[in-house]
Amino acid sequence: GKYRLGLSLLTLSGVVQSTLEIAREAMDTLERLVDTLQETAHVSILEKANVTYLCKVDCKHPVRLMSHVGRLNPACCTSSGKVLLAELEEAEVRELYADGLPVMGPNCVKTIGELLEQLRIVREQGHAVCIDEMHEDSVSVGAPIRDFTGRVIASVSVVGPRSRVTPERIPEFARAVMDAGKEISRRLGMRW
Repeated sequence: GKYRLGLSLLTLSGVVQSTLEIAREAMDTLERLVDTLQETAHVSILEKANVTYLCKVDCKHPVRLMSHVGRLNPACCTSSGKVLLAELEEAEVRELYADGLPVMGPNCVKTIGELLEQLRIVREQGHAVCIDEMHEDSVSVGAPIRDFTGRVIASVSVVGPRSRVTPERIPEFARAVMDAGKEISRRLGMRW
């Protein structure tokens, strides 16, 4: 009789409901994206300095990467994470990485200054590209998903090996991923 459910449980319930809605609204779009690009697609959210994969659609010839629904990966080493970090204030990003940046793939970002410059470019372009940052021989391209207020609440990304996601194809991937992000955003109530 000393404890009772409080308002924080309602907040948690709202987060879970919102997360489920994002995943539900994204699945058709992810499937079309995989059909179009023939690479694996994800929807992710930011949890502190990490991305969590909410849903994933594998392509017919997946590459074994460290991504599955519920997995946490460092946000600064993934295109989906950089898209989400790009919406934060500089002070928030500095605070997240006050103890330094994680070392992952051979091209992972090494300094907070370099990361902040990359995030500025992501904001300008509307998408992020990571090559060999999380894993060697992997390329990911990510774009934002917005809610009805225009706030970035998730990201959509596609990942594949460098042999298939070549520099010549990155613009095609970027367009397709940005279009997918806009489509999912529309489904969540965003009006352009």
